[in-house]
Amino acid sequence: MAVAELPVVPGTMDTVVLVDPVVGSGAQLGAGMRERGVALQAFTDPLLAIARLGREAADAVVVAARLGAEVSAQVAGIVRDEFSLPVLLAYDGADVDLIGPAILAGAQPLVHLPYDPAELAAAVRQVRPARAVPAVVRAGELVLDPSGYDAQLAGRGIDLTVLEFEVLLELASRQDHVVSRAQLVARWPESSDPDEKLIGIVARLRRKLEGLGRSGAIHTVRGIGYRLESRVFELGRG
Repeated sequence: MAVAELPVVPGTMDTVVLVDPVVGSGAQLGAGMRERGVALQAFTDPLLAIARLGREAADAVVVAARLGAEVSAQVAGIVRDEFSLPVLLAYDGADVDLIGPAILAGAQPLVHLPYDPAELAAAVRQVRPARAVPAVVRAGELVLDPSGYDAQLAGRGIDLTVLEFEVLLELASRQDHVVSRAQLVARWPESSDPDEKLIGIVARLRRKLEGLGRSGAIHTVRGIGYRLESRVFELGRG
């Protein structure tokens, strides 16, 4: 049965843990998921996936039937009982004889193989609780509206990529306080070098803000992270 693709709530990012013995890093699938507002973390080892769930929050778990009937059922049961998370079962025609135990353990057979990013993102949104559209964030004349990824400075639009907007939103939401690198890079866990990616995003944000007369807007706190200086966005400073 096909799952209808539900609308993305802009400014939010779901986190999904995928347990599949042959998916590898899931980098290509992860890129397609990110475009649809889902951060994917793929594991071939079920124990590593469960350990990850014990450290960080997630919105849903996808378990592949090709783990085997017993293992997929065990993983589904642990996720449901210990973490109270929705479990999606990924399968194809050859797995029909394997899916019964996992379904009895609480997994929902909503994901078909091979993986399709649109279907997987839609299935995740079908099982996780609905989210409210996040509020507009303001720092002086800087206005960030997550409902449309819209950034305005003194009434003028700022041309930002999705990741640039998300980083600026995270900083503005905690303006004048340090946001750790770990908090920021959690938005793209599939990257091979998330710290280097973050450095590039911050550099581009600084250039764009400097071009609008707001130099010094993002301050580096060595060894920790970054801080957005709200004073830079005060009325009349541009």
